[in-house]
Amino acid sequence: MLIEQAFHNLPEILVGSGYAKQDYQKGFEASIVGAFSLAVLQELNGRNAPNPISFLFAEKRYPDIEPNLRADLFVNLSRLFTGSEDYADFGFRFSNWIEAKYFRKTGGTPPITSNLGLIVADLLRLIVLVPKEDHGRAGRYFLHVYKGDPLKMKLIKVQRDDGTKREWVEKLLAAGDHEIKDLELSKEQAWPSFFKHLGTAFDSATCELAVTNYRIVPPHKTDDPSYTLILTRINSAKLVFNGTSMTLNADRTVVVAPVVAALVAAAHVAAAPADAAAAAAAKVVNDFRRMVADTMKPKKPRKKRAKKAANNAAPTP
Repeated sequence: MLIEQAFHNLPEILVGSGYAKQDYQKGFEASIVGAFSLAVLQELNGRNAPNPISFLFAEKRYPDIEPNLRADLFVNLSRLFTGSEDYADFGFRFSNWIEAKYFRKTGGTPPITSNLGLIVADLLRLIVLVPKEDHGRAGRYFLHVYKGDPLKMKLIKVQRDDGTKREWVEKLLAAGDHEIKDLELSKEQAWPSFFKHLGTAFDSATCELAVTNYRIVPPHKTDDPSYTLILTRINSAKLVFNGTSMTLNADRTVVVAPVVAALVAAAHVAAAPADAAAAAAAKVVNDFRRMVADTMKPKKPRKKRAKKAANNAAPTP
């Protein structure tokens, strides 16, 4: 719950008097991540955490995958020694992976569909790319901050150009607990910019989530708030992609149901020792993580540079 408590410190850091003027409103994603890091440090200092800055890791790489994909912020709370099963029921986790986005107008028409694709990309990263060893102890958070009201400022929008509705956007912006039945990625095929940061192969994927949203806006300035701050905690999720499904259950267990060929191969280790079965299960999870990561950020062919021949000839007189 420390992450949620830190979130409620964010307005003080962004607009409070007495803080060094950072001009967060004119910044970008890194500015919001920096402000949130300070909010987390405030909470850690309030608990007399030893060397609290060592609990934070900016731009932490998702391990065991080849593309260089990184979480915006990682917070390790294992040294607080406050965790318990009952506390975990309220959402406390030792390893907290945080992705963040900050949307604002910078001149011209905002890239609405591209912004929506960025949101989906971060959600999928949090669902899939968290390493297997963290599955039972991982908190997955998406911090999305908007300059003003996100819908009135047209930073994102609920309705598609064909008149259909993105119900998941409404649920991601509203405070409270929500069940998102599907991100309906197949309905975005008409807008290639949606998949610019995601990969067009995801247009056939399905994804459902259960989330808890914390939302902060100035209560008496709802027409034009300086910020709309939302912290989304992923409680459970299921992604089906390329014939494989990955399910994050609310009890923190993770189930990967591979394609038929992999199931047949897994049957051969069913009677194997526990260590072999666990290794096979870990391989299935990591193979799925790598497949998703490679789709999000495919390899770019390296350009071979022509070697310059050494010129040992005598200079022309």
